[in-house]
Amino acid sequence: MIPRLAICGSVLTLTSMAGAGAAWGQDAIAPATASVSIPNGTTASLNWNGRGQSRDGVPVCVSSPTGRYEISIRTASGLGLVGRQAVPYVVAFESAGTSSSAVLSGTTSVARFEGVVDPARTCASGPNARIIVSLDTMAATAATSGNYSDQVTIAVEPR
Repeated sequence: MIPRLAICGSVLTLTSMAGAGAAWGQDAIAPATASVSIPNGTTASLNWNGRGQSRDGVPVCVSSPTGRYEISIRTASGLGLVGRQAVPYVVAFESAGTSSSAVLSGTTSVARFEGVVDPARTCASGPNARIIVSLDTMAATAATSGNYSDQVTIAVEPR
């Protein structure tokens, strides 16, 4: 029997440490510190029916007065997706034509990515990056069928 992972509601509720819930265009002045903006109510949902890839992404806007930043994505559970058991999942960060990814699990509860951005850019013109979540197919295949979820916190610092 092939397991089926159904995600109740959203797999990830995204919370920003800076610029939380801002709509595009609200920061007319460049921030003194790096910031990340996520549109209100943004979530990523995954549904997996036993085969194929399952992924979803959300647009974000990152700004930094230095032009460089480090973004951290931390799993609230410290385990990955949680339900009847813990299931690792992949988080990727795409920005400026590059993409990096990490597996969030009981072994790694924080993914850190570095990026560059025009220091004069504000988020008034919309998103400049994307956070993508996907199921690790081998971990999903080994999981017990059921509902799984997690929440992540996103923080950014200038470099």
